[in-house]
Amino acid sequence: MAAPAKKAAKAPAPVRTVPAKAAAPVPVKSAAAAALEAAASQARAALQSQMKAWEDGVRQFSLKKFSAAHAYFKEAASGPAAHIADKARSYGQICERRMGGAALDLKTAEDHFTYGVERLNARDIETARKHLDRALVLDPNAEHILFTLALCCIDWRMTGISAKVRRCARNPAIA
Repeated sequence: MAAPAKKAAKAPAPVRTVPAKAAAPVPVKSAAAAALEAAASQARAALQSQMKAWEDGVRQFSLKKFSAAHAYFKEAASGPAAHIADKARSYGQICERRMGGAALDLKTAEDHFTYGVERLNARDIETARKHLDRALVLDPNAEHILFTLALCCIDWRMTGISAKVRRCARNPAIA
């Protein structure tokens, strides 16, 4: 038998080269845009740091670890968000009082009012009433002090409330 005939080999197809697409231009940032982006990044980092300090402070405060909480609140008070810094300063003052390290230095009606509200929230009615009375002496026309003082008078016996309510009723600015 005869050997089968070999088929002629096909010539390889010519390779077509496709021109490469030009790479997309990389946007070039101006120095001002880069500086703005860096500042925004730093602001975000500072806010995150402040929030973490605030959350850690609240956690320590709830565990009644006032010394540790005070340190966190002090850090949060120096952060960029004003509303968080204000709360952190208030809680820091509460921590100082609870630790017994800070003597009260109440001079203005607002100082006495703020401390009175804090004592009222802590259910220390007698101390709250004393400071709210002092605040009312210093600022006799302050309606918010008068109303808060009236809250101190509302107890199970309702002592002293009638005079405070009559005074509120006589003040036309309140009605």
